[in-house]
Amino acid sequence: MKKQVLSLFLAIVIIVCIIPTVAFADDPTAITIYMSVYNQGKFCMDKNSTVMWNKPVSVEDINGDGKYSLNEALVSAHATYYLEGESGYVTEYNSTYQSDSVITLWGLDTSASGFYRNNAITNAVDQEFVNANDKVTAFVYYDNVAWSDRYSYFDKAEQTVKVGEEFSLTLNYSGYDSTWEPASLPVVGAPIGVYNMTDGSFSVPDTIKGENLFGDFFMKPSTDTNGLVKMRFIEPGTYYVTAQYDSSNYSKYDDALGTVPNYLVPPMCVVTVQDESSTYEATVNTTEDLGYSDDENPEEIYYVCSLVLNSGNGEYEVKIGERVLLWSDERKCYVGVVDKENYDVASNTFSTIEITKSTAVTKLKMYGDVTGDGQINQTDITDFKNYVESGLPLSVRIAADVNFDGKINITDYQRVKAYIELERDILS
Repeated sequence: MKKQVLSLFLAIVIIVCIIPTVAFADDPTAITIYMSVYNQGKFCMDKNSTVMWNKPVSVEDINGDGKYSLNEALVSAHATYYLEGESGYVTEYNSTYQSDSVITLWGLDTSASGFYRNNAITNAVDQEFVNANDKVTAFVYYDNVAWSDRYSYFDKAEQTVKVGEEFSLTLNYSGYDSTWEPASLPVVGAPIGVYNMTDGSFSVPDTIKGENLFGDFFMKPSTDTNGLVKMRFIEPGTYYVTAQYDSSNYSKYDDALGTVPNYLVPPMCVVTVQDESSTYEATVNTTEDLGYSDDENPEEIYYVCSLVLNSGNGEYEVKIGERVLLWSDERKCYVGVVDKENYDVASNTFSTIEITKSTAVTKLKMYGDVTGDGQINQTDITDFKNYVESGLPLSVRIAADVNFDGKINITDYQRVKAYIELERDILS
């Protein structure tokens, strides 16, 4: 009997010891999301007095349910970035909706707060769950009575362009259609400018231009009836493009024909504007011997390579035998061809090279520039003609195969001639 009691006691001890171990093993690791916080259309500031935009937040499964709630994300965001920590965030249970309601956000006592995850409105904070890399926006409404503020967003979060290059963005807001179904609707007449990411202020600097009407006359950048805006920047840099949140263009009329605000929770698109000397990093993957050589330097063999280019617009791969437009300048084209000095015979690979416009003549070859002087002009036509008709050597033979068919003949000569005399694109 004593043995049975002892056995039962030991079994209970083992079970009690195992239970917390199992629970601990099932705890998931923290995830990272990115959070922005606004107060009535303006950025909130973090404890270091920087704008609370797209801040990384490590979210833990506090209640151990195996999920990461928006509530847990907000607790962590306040603990990490708010000056007084978690005390700046308070919720209370709402028995009507049977969920938690936020009554204090970023130290602001308010019942008029909103939350969006990946540009979609969320459920209650304890009933919405986040995933790694989600983008969350929390805000206090400007209109704390009718909650008319419109959460707005661009169709692109990032954009890379060259100085003076026109590009477009489309600005929408989360609203409702005629049947009160959730819908994405255009923001009309929104003045477009940039944020100062030091103090969160909005401005329209002289470096931003709207649509070009004629000559040197540009419109001020603002959205049309479809929410579309055309713009360009005339100086390089990184710009945090947004829309004015409190423009008078947004006002609407109430039943007494008085104007009421219809402001925005502002959008953001990070625009990188590169000048023509921007550096492109290229990593060469594979090679193929073209069989071409410099007639003046017969040991300099040129290769067509597979290049992965990080140009700011994403990665572009130049496959073997394929041309890619790295940049254009007066209808000229620079292509992914590197020479033997970057080639390692032992490993059969090319080294990583930095490609800039200033090194284009040596690292990349300009099609049609058979003299190698960095220009396509009458001298190239003369040399080309002498080669085709008399077989005289070309200074840069690789640049002569303009149509990239592996041959240098009258067709290539005619393309270069048309480029000079008819102002056609060198590759057309």
